[in-house]
Formats: sequence, C-alpha cells, structure tokens
Amino acid sequence: MTTPRWSRALLLDAFSERRVAVGANVALLSVLSLRALREPLGDPDAWWIAAAGRELLTGRHVPDVNRWSSAHPNDPWVFHEWLLSPLYALAARTGGSALLALLGVGAGLGTVAALLLAHRRAGVRDDTAAWTLFAALLALQSSVVSPRPGYALLSLPLLALTLTRARSFRPGVIAALVALTAAWSNAHGSFPLALLLVGASVFSGPRSEAPRRALTLALCALVTLVNPFGADLHRLVLRYLLGGDPMAAVLRAEVLEFQPVWRWPAPFANPWVLLANVGVTALALHALRDRARRVDALLALLLVALGVMQARHLALAALMGLALLAPHLDALRGDRPRWVLPATPRLLALPAVLGALLAALSPR
Repeated sequence: MTTPRWSRALLLDAFSERRVAVGANVALLSVLSLRALREPLGDPDAWWIAAAGRELLTGRHVPDVNRWSSAHPNDPWVFHEWLLSPLYALAARTGGSALLALLGVGAGLGTVAALLLAHRRAGVRDDTAAWTLFAALLALQSSVVSPRPGYALLSLPLLALTLTRARSFRPGVIAALVALTAAWSNAHGSFPLALLLVGASVFSGPRSEAPRRALTLALCALVTLVNPFGADLHRLVLRYLLGGDPMAAVLRAEVLEFQPVWRWPAPFANPWVLLANVGVTALALHALRDRARRVDALLALLLVALGVMQARHLALAALMGLALLAPHLDALRGDRPRWVLPATPRLLALPAVLGALLAALSPR
C-alpha cells in the first residue's frame, strides 16, 4: 500500500527544515532556561560578585581587597568585574537566587540575539544561521544561561565581531567599538579579545580601511587603561594566561576552570563542547586555504588553543568559532536554495535533532 501523494507532501511540510531548525532552537533554549530558573544557583561566582557589589554600594568605592578569600583576605585585589557587581548586588538583595538566575537567562537571550546579528552582518543564510545557533546552544548548554560573568557577557565578543565586519569604519562604528571596549574592560578580564578582533580586522578588511582600523585599535587599547586599577588590570590578565607567580600556580593546580583539557575538568570540558571545538578546528583548517577567510580561521584556531590550555575558554572558543566561520560553512554548502532538503534527510532531521536534544539534557 502506497502513501497518497497529498499526505506525503503534508508530512514533509510538517517536518520541513525550517520548522525543525526553529523548533529545535526554541526547544533547547526553553529547556535550558527553565532548568536554570528551577534549579538552585550553584555557581559561587554570582554570589561572590554580589557580595563585592554590596560593599561597593555601601562604601561607594571599588573594593581593592578580597575580604571573601579564605587564603589571602588582606592581599591587594584587582576586581575586574566591578562594573557588574552593583547589578548583581541589587538582584541578590531584591530577588535572591531567582533573580540572579533570571539575569543569566536574560543574558543568554542576548547572546542568542548577538549571534544571529553577527550572522546577519556577515550575510549568512537563514538555514546556516539556524543550525549553527543550534550547534552553539548544544555546545554551551547551561553555560549560555548562566549568570557567571564570563558567560553572561558572551554577547560582547559577538557584538565586537559584528562591528568589525562593517565595510567602512565610519565615526559611528569607531565610537561604538571604543565604547564597547571601555565597558568590557571594566566588566570582565576577557576584554583583550576586543583588541584581538579589531586588530584582526586591520588585516582582513580592505587596504583602504587599514588606517582607520589601526586608529580604532589604538583608541580601544587606550580606553582599556581607563579603569580603577590602571595597568594592573592588564598584568592580572597576563598572569591568568601565562602564569609566572605563586597565585597563578595555585589557580592552575587547584581551580578546575584553569586546567587543560586533557585533565577533563568537568563541567567546563564535556563531550558536546569538545565536539564543537573539534568541528570548529576542522572548519578553520579548511578555511586557511581561502585567503579571504584566513584571518578568521587563525583567530578561531587561537581561541581553540586557549580552550585546550584552559578549559574555561572552551565555551567561548566554540561560540566565537561558529560565528567567525559560519560564512565559510555557508560557502561550502554551495548555491542550494534555502531550507531545501531531499525527502529522506528531511524526514530523518527531526528524530536526529530530538536524539541529540535528549542526550544533551540527560542528567550528568
């Protein structure tokens, strides 16, 4: 008995690539958000920043001593997330863990919007954008809706990437990049990535734009010094990355997020984020052959290398790698019309997505 043509067409339309892709993203983001809102907020970073923010609001100055350290409570301290701390303090005082969790979910929605905006700026087709978003959500999982500052601010590098992809660095673009870098350098120690993205644009953009982009890089570097700690903030970042003192040695030996991938420091290293980084690496190596994509490929490989050495960077490497290389992936897919798959792969797409979704969300 054969299936009537009209019912087969209806079935294929119900399981169209567009609906499967959009549904998969909505389902995964919804489940991750609901879990974040229902489960206890176990990450101590949000509470620690809220406590420091309470001191900032009370004493009306940025704390320069880490009073919550059990080992060195009186040592000088570079509080590189100080700009976020009043918001965290007010959220903790007003709504406790529920409101802090809601901040993480809101930041996650901002990350999703920033990734889609980066794809739109790069001219990535809708279907490629949808599936790379799903890959990013699958890789990051709970990290994308976490109030932990390093995750809550993942939209910043995506916005910086979007701005650097402008065809011309007009005054508005330059001002936006400088303002973004200034805020970033007072909100989290990952701000050197802004300089890396602007610097990469000097080489990837048109030659006629190189002077403007170099000027923007100089201005962005200058505003990173406008912070309560001056150059000490830069020294802190270098110690985190390169080591070289007793504090860095303790971090590398005892703190999970600073350990390399081969030590499998869960939850920062998990099969999904590692798989995403393997995919980014393979795509970047292929993109090296394309002169127009070479700078983006090298930047993606550098971020993956940072993630290999310190697991705390794996989520960032996966997210930014997908954002950087989505145009190359789009080109590899050829001129196939949008949202068109042959019948059999189209029918297999939904169970494949559901299987990956259930595996990703299973108890760990």
